[in-house]
Amino acid sequence: VMLVHVDGLVSLHFGYLNYLFNDAENRLGQGSDFFAIYQAGHDFLRGISVYIPHQANSAGDVPYAYAFRYLPSVAFSFGAAFNVLPAWPAYWSWVGFNESLLLLNVALTWRVAPDRTTRVIGVAMWLVYTPLYLELFMGQFNFLMASLVFWLGLSLRSGLLTAASGSWTASLLAKTNSLILLPVAWRTGWLRMAVAGVVFAGIVNLPYFMLVRGSWSTWIGNFNFIGDRPDVIPH
Repeated sequence: VMLVHVDGLVSLHFGYLNYLFNDAENRLGQGSDFFAIYQAGHDFLRGISVYIPHQANSAGDVPYAYAFRYLPSVAFSFGAAFNVLPAWPAYWSWVGFNESLLLLNVALTWRVAPDRTTRVIGVAMWLVYTPLYLELFMGQFNFLMASLVFWLGLSLRSGLLTAASGSWTASLLAKTNSLILLPVAWRTGWLRMAVAGVVFAGIVNLPYFMLVRGSWSTWIGNFNFIGDRPDVIPH
């Protein structure tokens, strides 16, 4: 299974597996989701709104990108940090970061699995999970989210509430779709910790929306899939 995974990594460079995935063949190009975050970080460092594609386009800092739809915290953390590198080296460093997450998850799976058969199956599910190829190709944040939720579950299972709180809060700052776990928090007794994480994420992000004119409406508008809207930053 490791050889299958390595084959996918090689294809990220040469592209011979791209035809198997719709987005790899029919979207803007490799790294287009990552470049949206990279560009938002660059715009944050320049003091302009991270949600206005046409302003970013004038700088020509990325070859192409989709509209930035994450919370501001992603722009002034990951986005700004990756700006220490040019766009393409930054993308490949993001691929490397995801690979380190994968190896950590494999090690944790091997450790917590009850028997060898379960270990082998669990590790194989990490290494031969084909959507991971598209995740790395586009430079998305879904695998980071999956890792944080995985760590959340392991921490709760082990009674490590501080670690669980950190994983939960980080998931909210990275990508808000982990909010769907709030009913689980209510039913399983960690609702207070979950609410504290939501409050903290709000404290981190709301000042940006309050201080940068038009950022809230533009962010909300990015989720409107009806009619025309600025969606890409072309070359």
